[in-house]
Amino acid sequence: MENNNQSPPTTSAASSSPSTDSTRNGEDFGVASTSSTNSQVQEEETAAAEEEAEGNGLRYPELIQQRTSLSYNAYSTVTENAHDVVGRMRGDSLSCFVVILAYWFFVSMTMIMGVYGPASLLLGPYSSILIKPNSFFVEYVKIAEIHEAANGVMLYGFHKDPPLDVVTSWSETHKTTLFSGNHKEWIYFLNEGSQVNVSYDVNSPSSSSLVFVIAQGSEGLNQWLEDPSYPNSTLLWQIIRGSGLIQQDILTSSNYYVAIVNLNAEAVEVQLNMRLKTYLYNTTGAYYQCGLTESGCSFKLSFTGGHTALLTSPAPTPGRGNNESHVKLSYGPRWVTYVVGIAIQVE
Repeated sequence: MENNNQSPPTTSAASSSPSTDSTRNGEDFGVASTSSTNSQVQEEETAAAEEEAEGNGLRYPELIQQRTSLSYNAYSTVTENAHDVVGRMRGDSLSCFVVILAYWFFVSMTMIMGVYGPASLLLGPYSSILIKPNSFFVEYVKIAEIHEAANGVMLYGFHKDPPLDVVTSWSETHKTTLFSGNHKEWIYFLNEGSQVNVSYDVNSPSSSSLVFVIAQGSEGLNQWLEDPSYPNSTLLWQIIRGSGLIQQDILTSSNYYVAIVNLNAEAVEVQLNMRLKTYLYNTTGAYYQCGLTESGCSFKLSFTGGHTALLTSPAPTPGRGNNESHVKLSYGPRWVTYVVGIAIQVE
């Protein structure tokens, strides 16, 4: 009875075997089909490449080598072009850096040696000269005497510009004989609002005349001396003969030269009586003052600005033929400005 109820094990095994075999056969068929398709595609590509090679008169391996060579050459060309572009960019950057650095160096030298370079000043009596350099480039102002005749010259320092409200007047008399072609000059620093009054008396056997001028600055004087008969280079140009009076108002603060020249073939004697009225800066508000000595005077400027220096000369000394003072003006560079400027260019 027990044997009849049990199912033979072989029946189940036999029933599952056909299904497993069919699955494996299907997979093998799929692999075989894919391989067959890939092989067919490769054969078609090879055949097409051989036909192209025959059309170009080449063998198939030669065509493959040619294509490989072309691809390598194209890659090499692109790589070389990229290297050239990078090289040019680096070269352009270096050139730009050199140009900027050279430009800043040129600006620095121009400021130090040119705009704020040392200068020799010839001061007449009652000079009152306001000195206002750019404190961004200048750290201090220094005055030194060139000759001992600079006694009485003062350097003042202010927190702000002093008022130009002090009026003074003085007189000078100059009597001289001018030979043919000679000239005589006197220098004065006159601020805006000043006035020059001159009475003259020219004496000569043949009533000869002289040329009288008031020239602004040394440049104006030198231009006039190149051609004394040409009047357009001076503030005032006038032929004087016999006796007369000249008056000239000053509109711009500057050095002025009062001069005469003899263009005649004979010597001429002349007497000039000058009366000068000038405006001076008020020094009562100065927090720094220094009388000029051999070691000089130095006034330090604030980096933020606002500080002003004032250079003055004394009144004329009676009986002294020459009331001029010869001094040297120099500026101390603010090196931090130039160093930081160069550092910025380097970065």
